[in-house]
Amino acid sequence: MILIDDRMGSKELLPLFRPYDVTVELSHLEYADIAFFGNGPTGPELVGIERKTLHDLVNSMRSRRLSGYQLPGLMAAYAWVYIVVEGVWRAGDGGEK
Repeated sequence: MILIDDRMGSKELLPLFRPYDVTVELSHLEYADIAFFGNGPTGPELVGIERKTLHDLVNSMRSRRLSGYQLPGLMAAYAWVYIVVEGVWRAGDGGEK
């Protein structure tokens, strides 16, 4: 079973799983947008996936929300943590955004 956070920014992922006949449930996740149990080296282990757009990633780094709140929480709650960054990055002529 895959758990998807029931808040905005996560719950719109639910329809993406329907074509694959995967059991998915909306749930309030304190940390991560998606969570599921995977097969770890010693048995089942909880996997957490945090989904961010480029804009959200930069903002959460600037505000220190990512390093001060989200990453410590993710690392404490899950055996395996992945951050998926969405978006297209296009650097300017001088390398700037």
